[in-house]
Amino acid sequence: MFSDGSSHETARDIPRGTLILTAVFFFSEGREGHRVYRPALPAQLKFEMSGDEGLNQLGIPEFRNPILPVYRWRWRGTKLAETFVDSLSSIARVS
Repeated sequence: MFSDGSSHETARDIPRGTLILTAVFFFSEGREGHRVYRPALPAQLKFEMSGDEGLNQLGIPEFRNPILPVYRWRWRGTKLAETFVDSLSSIARVS
């Protein structure tokens, strides 16, 4: 995903209208109509991981969505989120 750089705190010196890369999404097979992302995922995550495995891989999340199965961590200076299928049986998306 690209966003206007001037709307981000860390990009104060970027001229208005300049697009910067703000998010990357990795999908499991069939999720939201996408093909599976096959190369290695960040933090050694694997789409086949159960909810417990995926959560344990990164420790205590800094954010948990109260409605959807989405969790977020600080990882290597950025935010890393895992979205699980509703049953928490596997990872649906890493962003």
